[in-house]
Amino acid sequence: MEYRSKKDLGIVDNSDVKISKVKGILIRKFRNIENKEFILSDNITIVSGRNGTMKSTIMGLIAHPYNTDFTDIFNNSLKTQLSQVFKLSGKTDTEKYEYDLNLEIIQDGSKELLREPVRVYPSNNSTTGNYERHRVVVSGSQKGDGNFTLPSTYINLKRLFPLVETNISNNNVANYTESEKTFIADFFGKVLLKEEFSDFETFDASATGAVLKQPIGPKNSHYDIDSISSGEDNLGTIVNILVSYMRLYDENINRGHNKILTGLISIDEFEASLHPISQLNLFNFLHKWSKDYNVQIIINTHSLFLIDEVMKKTHEIERNEIAVNFITLAYEKGLEIWHNPSYKNAKRELTLTENEEKGNLTKIKVLCEDDVAVGLIKAIIGTELARKCEFQANLSPSKDGNSWPFLEKLATEATALLKDSMSMIVFDGDVDNKKLNNRNFDKILKIPTIRESNFAFEKEIVNYILEKESDDSFFKEVSKTKEQFKQSMIDCGINIRNYRDNKSDVCKKWYNSVDGRTINKYRRLLIKENKEIFDNFKLEFLKKMNQILKENGFPTIE
Repeated sequence: MEYRSKKDLGIVDNSDVKISKVKGILIRKFRNIENKEFILSDNITIVSGRNGTMKSTIMGLIAHPYNTDFTDIFNNSLKTQLSQVFKLSGKTDTEKYEYDLNLEIIQDGSKELLREPVRVYPSNNSTTGNYERHRVVVSGSQKGDGNFTLPSTYINLKRLFPLVETNISNNNVANYTESEKTFIADFFGKVLLKEEFSDFETFDASATGAVLKQPIGPKNSHYDIDSISSGEDNLGTIVNILVSYMRLYDENINRGHNKILTGLISIDEFEASLHPISQLNLFNFLHKWSKDYNVQIIINTHSLFLIDEVMKKTHEIERNEIAVNFITLAYEKGLEIWHNPSYKNAKRELTLTENEEKGNLTKIKVLCEDDVAVGLIKAIIGTELARKCEFQANLSPSKDGNSWPFLEKLATEATALLKDSMSMIVFDGDVDNKKLNNRNFDKILKIPTIRESNFAFEKEIVNYILEKESDDSFFKEVSKTKEQFKQSMIDCGINIRNYRDNKSDVCKKWYNSVDGRTINKYRRLLIKENKEIFDNFKLEFLKKMNQILKENGFPTIE
């Protein structure tokens, strides 16, 4: 099923759209992110990355473009404002930003995929001409455009007002049902592995005359609201939001809206004030809860412990119940989004030192027979692709390059190692195709040749030159006559009459006698003259690269 616009789907009013899933966003341009997609899972999505990689910003872009009349159990609006998540500057955010909101919707009883643009741009005061604010426009400015309808809550656990700096007063505003009280006690018990909250009470925490939050404290226990930890305080904020969405879910069911999404909850700094075990317990609780009440959850975390444990949930990830997205600068050309990367790469990204080469995280290791093969492959695939590869031609203990039997043995006996290291193998053109078949490892290519006899490249280029007529433009291009070539080849022991019968060794001797810059020119002309052959290899090479990147959760190369 393809994404379609509201116009194509015949949608008149955005506010009437029944959302069943938020699929993610496609960022056309926002600060230093361009043309990157952030994909949400059906239930709970982790976003992670180093500081300054716009994790919270992306959460805000996803959580903002909705309105709702629903409120939480304390009568607070269930709408996320961009200002809650990040600030836009009139001095630095002067460009027009745009992203697409990707939704799964219910239309006439069937599921459809909807994609609508969201534009963010600075707006000036009509009188003074000075910057006033940024406007967020969903779809456009026509009647029926504007925000979609969906409850959306953003919580930053690290920025919640510290309880110790507030005035505490008892309240009964929540008016929990008995089942909700049981749920709250169960929540604290499963997350903290403590029974002190089996009986509890709620409070108003206020400062400067305003109620900032409603914490939950144990009742009839050995400690109370004045001595709860910041982690317990944060969990109280979360569980009150969960109860609010449970009430919304029940209301939707009673109205016959059992297929629509209950809402979206975004939790920033997820691990704040929580022990690693409690982090995992909370994640597991939210995962199950999100399925029970049809709520999508996005969490932002730097916790390697949590990420490691979550990435072990392979079945849930395969079923798209869980997703992990990493925001990274690995390619050095703006931010990238990695979808479900391996834990190894996630850890390396989060723990890189300044002296480590960030680009190596996503580089494909290309195992070749020798430096001649490395130079030839680089010339065929071009600079851009070559920069995304790490070429290795000296793994063999012989230190004379990697012999083809050595590479063949790797492909046969070290499949797991090759996959784990994001590697591919490229054999020389003189290797028999039959020896490359029936391998468990499928990331194998062979350098193409322009002759059916499949020569090594050193012999290939000798034959390429000797087959040409003396007046061929090649000799003019390189400023050297055919006779001069013949003499230099004879000096290296090459038989210029029966040149197809020459051994590879004498051809290599001549090849190595020519300086590198000159050989590069000969090689470039050979590739140019046989463009179709080498372009096909480049396409196959790119295909293998993208297979490896996709298998490891990295964005593919267009």
